[in-house]
Amino acid sequence: MKRYHTSGCDPTITAPISLDGVSVEVTTNLETALRYFRLETEVRILWADAICINQRDDSEKNVQVSIMGDIYRSCSKCLAWLGEDLDGDGAVTFAMIEGIALSKTIPLVECVNTIEHPISWLKSLSSMMQRPYWSRIWVVQETILPLIAEYWCGRSTIDRKVWTTACQHVGYQHLVQIAKLCEPCNLGLFAFLSEAGNRIVWNLNATATTAYSPSDGFWALHNTQRLLCQNQLDKVYAVRALTTPVFQSAIAVDYGNTTLNRLSVQVLQADAIDGGSLRMLCMVDRVDYEGASSCPSWWPVPQWKPELVDIYETSGTSTIFKVLQDPNFHASGSSKVVLGLESIEEGILGVLSTLIDTIDAVSSFENIGSVTCMDTVKQMATMVGLSQEELVWRSCGDQEECPSLRGGQTPSQYVGGGTTSDAWWRTLISDHVLGEEDKGNRADQAQEQTFWSLWSKISTSGISEFLGSASETLGPEYDALNVFHFTTDSRSFLTTRKGYIGTGPNATRSGDEIHLVAGSNWPLMLRKISDATGSSPATYRCLGKCYIHGIMDGEAAENFEERATKIHLA
Repeated sequence: MKRYHTSGCDPTITAPISLDGVSVEVTTNLETALRYFRLETEVRILWADAICINQRDDSEKNVQVSIMGDIYRSCSKCLAWLGEDLDGDGAVTFAMIEGIALSKTIPLVECVNTIEHPISWLKSLSSMMQRPYWSRIWVVQETILPLIAEYWCGRSTIDRKVWTTACQHVGYQHLVQIAKLCEPCNLGLFAFLSEAGNRIVWNLNATATTAYSPSDGFWALHNTQRLLCQNQLDKVYAVRALTTPVFQSAIAVDYGNTTLNRLSVQVLQADAIDGGSLRMLCMVDRVDYEGASSCPSWWPVPQWKPELVDIYETSGTSTIFKVLQDPNFHASGSSKVVLGLESIEEGILGVLSTLIDTIDAVSSFENIGSVTCMDTVKQMATMVGLSQEELVWRSCGDQEECPSLRGGQTPSQYVGGGTTSDAWWRTLISDHVLGEEDKGNRADQAQEQTFWSLWSKISTSGISEFLGSASETLGPEYDALNVFHFTTDSRSFLTTRKGYIGTGPNATRSGDEIHLVAGSNWPLMLRKISDATGSSPATYRCLGKCYIHGIMDGEAAENFEERATKIHLA
């Protein structure tokens, strides 16, 4: 049996086909695909969910969606229809992708302008990735789970594993060429690299010869959160088969009785079991908040509601790395997850928490590609008492003594232990370095020299020039820049009233509170809505997680159970 899928069509535009002599109306997209898929001299058996599942019967959908994973894994091949290839872009793009997968290189040449592209496939790739197919969430699992899957664009085909293999070779080569390419070419390559299936398989370090086997239920939910579907419950159900057995057993498919709030809690609970912490409570940084929202602030994936894209923002790469860091932090000590669900249908989630500190000052990081990015970071250093003279001295490393410390002065001490300068450089990389397979490892003192060497180069010549001169060996300075980008992207630098420094959501402002929440490896940034009363706990909005240097390893979690009180997250 061959599994067929098509997407991106208007369901109201139909055409008749004959099924065992009975005329059945299907979308014109499906009707066109069937004409391309059928064989001239033999019978081909196809299974298409649009025909084989009664979309109007919730009970049937509950059963069929629950076994989708088994259907995809057992099919002999999945045929994914991208649409007709009337302009030839599909044939050009597929040939280019196959060439990259084979040669492991991409022929990038500097663009003259937005019209004169150096090689036709750059423009073809941009057109290919704009097809509606790639925006639909249901298409992801249907090409990852089968052992064999093919993309069809007209008569041109390409194997899914070839597609993913090429993506793995494109990433670094594109990064060092960004400045030389025009916007359309860059957008096409970015879209190819960020295609959900590519990201899910790449993140798991799967190979072209291995079957998909997730080790973490988070990946599929994170990498598909911006994709579209008609029913909001399908933001989870459509990728349920891509999660771990723990996730799947905790999330029962029920279209008739499950609400979005209830499903969100099931995701939180499943991930708490799967990952050992409340990390999904911190997945999305709130970049702006004023007034009421139709979505509770504790929702693990606010993009489940499309109208919320102006309130929430997630950076794919940075969030991925921040999740990799998660097991290395233990801010709330050994406390276990405790969730209060008595008011869940009103969007209220109960948690145990203790107040650690209050925000004093906030300064937003600029985009790493901005020419004034490093100027802003240097200004942040003055917020913690580091002079420009000391920054230059530390980045040069060729003077015996810092000029500002001559005359018997000692380096300023940090409230969380050690020196302020040590807290500073560790905060800018969330105290992490890239290890094998891009996994995050805690930084040791040996990384300090690498950081200050990088600081010297990007302060003098700029980040773009540093990237352009980086070698393909991907040295430690390049890795350090990646971590710096992951740490600061869409984030703000923070100082607290007790003297701590850290990074947090861009929505953070003076007076917001840093809390340790039971079961969360990171501190959470909360904004109080109402004080506690005799019958109700204090109510907060969750802005996201934060890195606060000096409390990430449980230093502030002593006697947590005795100090913690119940609060509500609205």
